[in-house]
Amino acid sequence: ILTDLREEAVVYINGTPFVLRELNKPVETLKHVGIT
Repeated sequence: ILTDLREEAVVYINGTPFVLRELNKPVETLKHVGIT
């Protein structure tokens, strides 16, 4: 079981982490309603 307390959603594929980002803004974090 893996617990991740980061604000960004992270997907692990074969042990490599990938952060979900908008295609046209690859260096900015996604904006989520209710998370500050």
